[in-house]
Amino acid sequence: MFSGSRLFSTSVGIMKYQSYLRKGEDMFRHRLNGIDRLRRVARQCRLFLCALFVFQIALLSGCGGGDSGSNNAIYGSIAVNAATKAAGIFARAGSQVEANSGALTQCGGAGCVTVLEFFGSSQCGALARGTDGSFGWAYGSPQSTVEANAKAACTSKGGVFCTVQLSMCNS
Repeated sequence: MFSGSRLFSTSVGIMKYQSYLRKGEDMFRHRLNGIDRLRRVARQCRLFLCALFVFQIALLSGCGGGDSGSNNAIYGSIAVNAATKAAGIFARAGSQVEANSGALTQCGGAGCVTVLEFFGSSQCGALARGTDGSFGWAYGSPQSTVEANAKAACTSKGGVFCTVQLSMCNS
């Protein structure tokens, strides 16, 4: 009934079809492997992020940060009014906002701007003023070095006979 060539072409067609099925199954398996790999990577990322979060919480609570309720940070600030040449300094504040507000109040409020913020228990801030009205400021420690740096900053801005007007430390 079937001639040899027709039988051969039918079997070749079936083999090609089976080959396509195998390729399709291989592609499907390859995609599943890729999805599994993505899931493994996502799981590893989640584990890493969780570990990082736990480490940060431990670090923050160990150094006084976080929700432990104790904030040992100490802030300071210097404010200046360029028009009136008024100045104010505030140190040993519990927050930078409090320090800035205190310095602005001492300066006189309107027209005053914060020119220096300093942070830390051993940090000092100093403001020097020249007879011509120039200002210079510095922060750091010890206080004597900060005052010398403030005078140098005043002089470098063209100040004449610069002297320290304000100096305060957080300690």
